[in-house]
Amino acid sequence: SQKSSPLTVSTLDLVIPDKVSNVALASGDAKVRLEWSNMYDAEFYVKRSTSQSGPFTTIGTAQSGSYVDLTALNGTTYYYKIAAFNAVGEGLESEIVTSKPDLGQHAYYGFSENTGVNTHDQWGFYDGTLAPAATWTSGKEGSGVDFNGTSTSYVKLKDGIMEGLNDFTISAWVNSKAIANNTRIFDFGYDTASWMAFVPYYGGDKIRYKISYGGNSAEIIGTYTLPLNQWVHLALVQSGDFCKIYADGVEIASGTVMLKPSRLGKTTANYLIKSQWPG
Repeated sequence: SQKSSPLTVSTLDLVIPDKVSNVALASGDAKVRLEWSNMYDAEFYVKRSTSQSGPFTTIGTAQSGSYVDLTALNGTTYYYKIAAFNAVGEGLESEIVTSKPDLGQHAYYGFSENTGVNTHDQWGFYDGTLAPAATWTSGKEGSGVDFNGTSTSYVKLKDGIMEGLNDFTISAWVNSKAIANNTRIFDFGYDTASWMAFVPYYGGDKIRYKISYGGNSAEIIGTYTLPLNQWVHLALVQSGDFCKIYADGVEIASGTVMLKPSRLGKTTANYLIKSQWPG
């Protein structure tokens, strides 16, 4: 048979990496998670200081664009820089980013982006994605997200947002333009058999929290009518086996809830506004 033509393969010369860009962080409970744009043929130094002017100490290395600092102490402000390196040398350090981990910081969404389809979790990196009919608007302070009540108007959060949690406080500022039965503030779970949901309008004049898994369920229900066209602060608090709901700081429901979010495991269907139930 006829021989093939010669094939020549060449590779790029290895050079000092570029400056690291797009560094983001989440300040959790005794931990700080950092992410940045990854680079080919490079590893990364993670540098930290308790002063913005340094000195910075390398606390670890990463082979890709993420690192979790598990040595951070709650209540301490830290400054971080990332630098890429390879066999040729070390590139320029990134811009400095600042973090202050604190007790109980698990997930926080400020909805300050006001553009695009992503919203950043400033504490835990459980970032969210806006569905097509969810739009940016004015919020209680700064920007917020508007939901129009259709099936494609919601935010989906990353997997496992309640993983490992037993005691918690979940709160939100809401401004409702219309009332619809069984509308969610959140609904975290897998499907209609395993979920936890906070329902601000249930059965006409009730507010409800329910959790269900393994064929068991628990709930608390209080008498409350969510007002329209005004900002209201709603909070759901569980401590041990007791749960409470607050509206603008006033307790409106309480009761025993022995089921815990941690038993749901790493949930994959985590929604703001949307329900696990179709339709």
